[in-house]
This record gives sequence, C-alpha cells and structure tokens, in this order.
Amino acid sequence: MLGGQAGALGAALEYGHVIFSGAVFVWIVSLLAAALRGAGNTMAPAAVILMGVFVLLPLSPALIFGWGLFPGLAWRGRESLSSSIISLARSC
Repeated sequence: MLGGQAGALGAALEYGHVIFSGAVFVWIVSLLAAALRGAGNTMAPAAVILMGVFVLLPLSPALIFGWGLFPGLAWRGRESLSSSIISLARSC
C-alpha cells in the first residue's frame, strides 16, 4: 500500500500486530478510568496510570534489550503490550 517491501514490510506488520493487539487493553484501562472519574473518584485512576508508568519505564528497556531474566524481544512492541496488561490488571 505505501511501498514497503521484503524485510521492512514484514517487520512493520509484526510490530503493528503486537501493538494493535495491546490497544484493546489500553482502551479498557482508559474506559475504566473515565468511569471512575465520572463517578467522582479521580485518585484511583491517577494512581493506576502512575503505577503503569513506573512499571513501563524499567520494563521496556529490560524487554527490548534482554536484561536479567527477560528475553531480548528487540523492537517488536511486546513491552508496551505487557505494560498495558499489567495496568489493566491493577485497575480491576
């Protein structure tokens, strides 16, 4: 469609599949946060999102580069997917 070929196209498709599969979890967290804010509770959604940021900051480079016990996943977007799932789990 936009002229991607061979390896670049395959990498872009793989990245897009991972990122967009994780988008569902981001939407659910946002929906739950909006519902809580609408009910008058602004601290709980803020705390969940802040915890998600503190999980994402060390988890992203650990999963990208393979630090410690984490496998190196290169730049495939799985770190964003995992942090979205963790944020969703904390919000429930």
